[in-house]
Amino acid sequence: MPTLKELMTNPTGPGTAHTAARYRIIDDLNRRFGEMIKVGKRFRAAVYRTDDLTLFYIQVPSETLEKKRFWWDVLIEARATGTKKSLMDSDVRLFSNNPAFVFSGHAYVANKGWFLIEWLKDKFDKEMYEQKPVVANPSAIFGFDKSFFFAATYILHARLHTIKHEDKQELKEKEVSKTVEDFETIFRKYERVVKIEAAERKKTKDREAAKKRIQRERPSGTAKRAKAARPAKRVSKSTTRKAKSTRKAKSSTGKRRSR
Repeated sequence: MPTLKELMTNPTGPGTAHTAARYRIIDDLNRRFGEMIKVGKRFRAAVYRTDDLTLFYIQVPSETLEKKRFWWDVLIEARATGTKKSLMDSDVRLFSNNPAFVFSGHAYVANKGWFLIEWLKDKFDKEMYEQKPVVANPSAIFGFDKSFFFAATYILHARLHTIKHEDKQELKEKEVSKTVEDFETIFRKYERVVKIEAAERKKTKDREAAKKRIQRERPSGTAKRAKAARPAKRVSKSTTRKAKSTRKAKSSTGKRRSR
């Protein structure tokens, strides 16, 4: 069973991951979290309590969707009530309807290790947490999960862990459960939004391609037409008179010679 701190540092447990590789993962996840905050991805949060635990309910925004606002439900149940140290070092139970939690086999590992939140298990089909992930995670290891990493990091970022126990909302499991979407429903919704964004990107790409094609197909004789369209030079009256007198003089000379 991981602690809240280990969700951000080493969820598999002490001595189970190579330090350099682990810190590369942590650096990447921290960079991605920082980028989400920078571009205005908005987290939603609520903190609940009973006499002996604290429940953090974090709605984590989709990292990949660009225009549509979309959140995953992530819940972290800390078996402690008060101080920062006791919460960060507390064993936790977990739930997330983010697909990575299911498809990575983490839901199976959490259930097997008794740290899947029991009263939210009906949000999954049973095979999602009872069937061993022989292909995706044959060793059944609970590694870094971005939804929990982002949620735990946000808890520290927003200082939710410093809220006094008496100021937290009273936990009523049935009421909270109603606000958490089951996996199949939220996943279908996510797929629809992904298709909408993909279609919008395609339209934008097609418009840009059409503009470039029109620019390439424009006639290349623009400069010649512009030159031909220039007005003829104006000839002054004096120049015209000189030309006429010259022609007369030439004509007179020709007549005298012919005689």
